[in-house]
Amino acid sequence: MSNLVDVCDDLGISYRQADYWIRKGYLQVRTAGRGSGTRVDLSWSEEAALTAIAQLVKAGLTVEAAVGRVPDLLERGFGPGWTADLRVEIGPPPP
Repeated sequence: MSNLVDVCDDLGISYRQADYWIRKGYLQVRTAGRGSGTRVDLSWSEEAALTAIAQLVKAGLTVEAAVGRVPDLLERGFGPGWTADLRVEIGPPPP
């Protein structure tokens, strides 16, 4: 388990940003919502999800779009310490 404060520092995002994502339901954390001052520990999958969301948002996706991509990334083995690689295809809109 990793502490949310430490993970945020490693990712270069604020604790406040991660807390907002948790409160809005973008990130499900088992230890969240127990009041001010509660230490939030993240499981491996929670840390992986936060890592993916943070990287995708930094790359320009909305938080909603980033959250939508998390299950696929986790299924492909994405985890803490990995880097999300975004490839943008430019072409005509689908019919």
